[in-house]
Amino acid sequence: MAKQETVDYFHDVMQHTKNEVWLVSHSSMDHLAEKIIERCHLARTNESQHFRRNVIWKRIVRWDHFADGFPNIFIDDVKEMAGKDVMFLASFHSPAVIFEQMSVLFAIPRYLARSFHIILPYFATGTMERIDKEGQVATAKTLATLLSTVPLTARGPPQLLIFDIHALQERFYFGENIIPRLTSAIPLVKRELDILGHKDWCVAFPDEGATKRFASHFGDTAIITCNKIRKNGDRIIKIRGGE
Repeated sequence: MAKQETVDYFHDVMQHTKNEVWLVSHSSMDHLAEKIIERCHLARTNESQHFRRNVIWKRIVRWDHFADGFPNIFIDDVKEMAGKDVMFLASFHSPAVIFEQMSVLFAIPRYLARSFHIILPYFATGTMERIDKEGQVATAKTLATLLSTVPLTARGPPQLLIFDIHALQERFYFGENIIPRLTSAIPLVKRELDILGHKDWCVAFPDEGATKRFASHFGDTAIITCNKIRKNGDRIIKIRGGE
């Protein structure tokens, strides 16, 4: 009897969750989560629901703090998380909020989430990916190592989505227990420029590396490169291109 009840339980879970995705967000990303849900619902309305999974924004994390400032976090409805595909919309915009979010990232897989996707639009320590002299600390590697310790899910390693990471080689800073997915918002920028229809755009890049990496997306559009030159402790920006 107990065996059959177990089978029935998991059958019921899968029937109700196979087309359902949970979106969980840090409090600083609630505004973006709301826009994502609106966009997903619009897509389901305009297209066949057979090809669109139902994304549900679950505001289940209570981001409270103790009097000393340390996180006092509670996740509601954890028993309902079993068998769900879960996405977490994160923001590491300040060291003060990283620890509380890492605490939740560590907890979600342990509540039997079927799969786990972490959306981290900005990899904050990405520009500190190398050292110029002994004694410097490459904090990009530190944060990548920390994220690599997020527990596995029933379907394997969690996936980490990052937009326009500073250097593509940072992919190899992550361990084997997480799958980094490095994507770019540049095609979205190009799409918006094409919609506006102007022909006299000029695109400026902050350095030579960005120009080499992204200029090819803009075809014959005029390109400006801002070259940084350090002189006597000052940083001078020289403009190249734009004709």
